[in-house]
Amino acid sequence: MEEHRQVQTPANITQPLGVSQFHGETVLAYQTQKPGHQKLTVATSDNGLNFSEHHDSPVILSPAGRVEDLDKSSNFRLVTIAQQELVSYIKHPDENGIGDLTLATPADEHWDIATWMNVELKQPIKASSASLIPEHKSDGHYVMYFADQDGIKLATAKNIHNWQIRKRPVLPLRSGYFDEKDIDIISTHYYEQGIMIIYSSKSRKRFKTVNQIGIAFLANDNPAQLLWRSDEPFWKITNRHRGDKIIGASVDGDKIVLYIYELHKGIYSVNITNPFMTHKLIQQKISLDRYSNNPIIAPENRQSWEAIGTFNPAVMVGKDGRIHMLYRAIGADGISRLGYVSSSDGFSFDDSLPYPVYTMKKSSRDLKEQEYNPITNPSGGSWSGTEDPRMVSIEGRVYVTFNTFDGWNFIRASAITISEDDLLKKNFAWDEPMYLSPLGEIHKNWVIFPEKINGKFAILHSISPELQIDYVDNLEDLHNNKKRIKSRFGQKQPRKTWDTWLRGVGPPPIKTDKGWLILYHAVDKKYPNQYRLGAKLLDLKNPRKIIARSAAPVLVPSQWYENESKPGVIYACGAIIKNGQLLVYYGGGDKHVCIASASIDEFIKELLTDRKPHLNFNQVTIS
Repeated sequence: MEEHRQVQTPANITQPLGVSQFHGETVLAYQTQKPGHQKLTVATSDNGLNFSEHHDSPVILSPAGRVEDLDKSSNFRLVTIAQQELVSYIKHPDENGIGDLTLATPADEHWDIATWMNVELKQPIKASSASLIPEHKSDGHYVMYFADQDGIKLATAKNIHNWQIRKRPVLPLRSGYFDEKDIDIISTHYYEQGIMIIYSSKSRKRFKTVNQIGIAFLANDNPAQLLWRSDEPFWKITNRHRGDKIIGASVDGDKIVLYIYELHKGIYSVNITNPFMTHKLIQQKISLDRYSNNPIIAPENRQSWEAIGTFNPAVMVGKDGRIHMLYRAIGADGISRLGYVSSSDGFSFDDSLPYPVYTMKKSSRDLKEQEYNPITNPSGGSWSGTEDPRMVSIEGRVYVTFNTFDGWNFIRASAITISEDDLLKKNFAWDEPMYLSPLGEIHKNWVIFPEKINGKFAILHSISPELQIDYVDNLEDLHNNKKRIKSRFGQKQPRKTWDTWLRGVGPPPIKTDKGWLILYHAVDKKYPNQYRLGAKLLDLKNPRKIIARSAAPVLVPSQWYENESKPGVIYACGAIIKNGQLLVYYGGGDKHVCIASASIDEFIKELLTDRKPHLNFNQVTIS
């Protein structure tokens, strides 16, 4: 439900510069044309609809006392924080809207709206828009969000001269979403439950610009912590003229009031009932925060063999009670290898080895004659090696399945094995690798069930066009061509559910008292550039039978570490149950190792009742 109203403003507006809430009123900053120059003017309103020009026109002075030239400046915001009045604006933006973020305070202690003095910032900030959080300090610091070419970033300061900038965006651009480019902040608002950011994302269609509006909530006590972000725009508008724009927003109870400027029409407001029921939404979503220390493994400052990417981890719980992890590592030479770490609690991996524990022995490529490029390389950032491991322990032996990649004409599902005792001793004397899939065919992401079924190894090798499981007495029979698995992959028609296109299984199946739990990767047609994670429950006696399927994805890529290297990728290869918690280990953006968790009982319960199970991303306190 939305309501459009024409806003009554002074007749001399040549360019609106911003709308903000200030001292209990709605303030409109704008430019008026005077002979030979532009003049900054403000109008105020007590109802947000009828604006009257303020008797004093504001003047902003440089630190040297000169009147600032504000021609073509934009994004004016007035705010009060801890009894400190501030003006923020973008000075002289370029053709892309990026300019110098500028702050100003009252010129003397007897504050009025007329005279302001620019603040000298120790570190310049380039931005297209910015907003300080009104009436709020976090741990004694001012809080400000600003937008640039990478998304929306955070800056905090004990004093307004010296801002500390968080390098990575708190709201990055998201490939495949409505907000994949050109983000600008419309306004920010403080609630007891969190900080709300209303923002826009622009896309261009021929001569028109489409503005789509999103909402995000961040934690008051940790303004870098994302609590929730809308996957869909809650409102959008098509601007038909170059000068049309959204100039600000206010919040009135359960309504969001957007202010729109259209050439030849002036300013109007749109009252939109908040479709997300703000307070209820935040209470529900607080329990869905990701593990606060993600990513737990990253390639920065690591050795050459893992300097490009550390991701897609396999895990198992050893008989020593520790969680053992093998992760895919891409080196500076473009080769994928397996690295090793372990943990006592599943979160802090404090035991690692400085060398790879498995490397494919032969490659058909002459790497010396090629220049490696992780961006243009074909397979997840590498052109050869051991990719995407999965790990299980069966009857005292550890089996690791992986994709052997040596160019697009050689992709085979493979396996290596070692005794669990050797694994615990870190004696990685692997048996010779076995090829599970036939030569001349392309297969990936085969997993072995963590126990034999009817005395045989059970191999889940495809989930599309249907769930496919084969049973063998010995894995060597596949390698020696004594037995052949006929695996099919692909869909003729898209599914009508969120998992439009099925891609492949994630971790090996997990046995629960209600069935075999599998996590799988799929692509939603609405988000074609993303890998999302779903869940299914299989019958214990006949795992080809699907008991339940998640009605929605359980994990979608929204954090910076899921969008940094290869945007929009969630890829889980390992999962365990520990202390009643389902711990899922996944690769974010083909670069990082991350963790998500849920109560296994609640997760299975929601799955069986056809609700929308979500992984529990709460910050985990480890005792």
